[in-house]
Amino acid sequence: MKSKKKTRQQRTKKTPSNFSVDDLTEAAAVAFANQEVDTALALYTSALDAQFKILENADVTKRGPMIEQRIILLEKRAETKTTLGDPDGAREDYQQALELHKSTETLQSDPSWYERSASLHLYIGQTSTGREAIAAYEQALSILESCMAQCVQFSEKTAVTDVTQQLSAVCCNAAEVYLTDLCEEPDAEDQCEKWVQKALSYKIPSSESLDKKQPTADALQLLANLRISQCRSSEALPAILEAYRQIEVPCRSLARLVDISPPDDNDVAMEDRAKELSHVDAVQSLPGFEFRCQMVKIMLEAAAVSEKADISERNACQHAAIFVLGSLMAENDEVIEVWALLGDAFAAIASNEEAVAYYQSAFDMLNQLKQSIEDDMQTSNSMEDDDDDADQREDEMQQQLDDVMCQLDDVRRKMAEVKTLTADEPMPMQE
Repeated sequence: MKSKKKTRQQRTKKTPSNFSVDDLTEAAAVAFANQEVDTALALYTSALDAQFKILENADVTKRGPMIEQRIILLEKRAETKTTLGDPDGAREDYQQALELHKSTETLQSDPSWYERSASLHLYIGQTSTGREAIAAYEQALSILESCMAQCVQFSEKTAVTDVTQQLSAVCCNAAEVYLTDLCEEPDAEDQCEKWVQKALSYKIPSSESLDKKQPTADALQLLANLRISQCRSSEALPAILEAYRQIEVPCRSLARLVDISPPDDNDVAMEDRAKELSHVDAVQSLPGFEFRCQMVKIMLEAAAVSEKADISERNACQHAAIFVLGSLMAENDEVIEVWALLGDAFAAIASNEEAVAYYQSAFDMLNQLKQSIEDDMQTSNSMEDDDDDADQREDEMQQQLDDVMCQLDDVRRKMAEVKTLTADEPMPMQE
């Protein structure tokens, strides 16, 4: 009996060279979205290799769009390298992208060209350390100032606001370097203060009135963080509350979706404003997850250590933290840290029953994570791999397990400090 003839698809084995640049780019984006970062990196590299061969032989008239495509691919690959903990590799890609971008400059370059150039300098700064990072941020700042001048000249109000936010963000990044990498420098505090004040000087229209200007939330939050580090926490409270007011309405809107609010909140007017926002609008107007998580930590710390501050201001800060956490919970309810922080926030306002419930949820999630890591370690040990990668994986898993054990102990301790635990609500026992 004759066998069936194989189809073309069955006969041809697909390799990266068989795919187009667009196919490889799309596959890389899907892999990255699915957290298959190693696969995404390999696919972006294949896309860049394939695109380079095409670019070499391309007609001059077609090189412009292809250079733009290559810049985007380099940015994407740099992002995957950053995710994989390779800032040096990411910086090389951003520098290549910057050189290509410079080659597209013309006398008629519009503000978007300068914004892109500044963004690449910003990324280079974020993947650098110390003085190299500061130099990259200064370059970004200079370019954005030129961009701002163009936007003002052509009366592009929306662009002016966008560039103003970017200017403030660059200054915040520079200040962070003096809070971290260069914190031991003799002038670190003065330099940090200088960059923070510069960030505060770039003001955007208020959400309440377009005629009113206000510093960006990034700058205000950084100011609060700096004041706490300087043991001037009473000055941190007004700064972080001013930052929160810029996102208060969408935070309340999202918090309502998951039924999270302080038990004594009676701000009907604000709730009415929050109701007017849809879920999508609220999410789109908010800063990133990590930014809001950091905002909560600053709020709770500032309120806890500002004993000389006005009690109403401290209470406002603690209540605000709960609404911000509600927005985070609405966005992703699987982040253990958010559950633990909700326990902290409710404990801070002596709402002990709610605090225990959130601590218990965080504790249960940590125990599940602990069991998962132990299972992975057991599986890895049974495979009897002797290579260096296996040893590295084992060390990483052990570090993860140690971190989880510390978090479990921390949550247990906090639960023990909540005064309203009754005899019939025994403390959970660590496995």
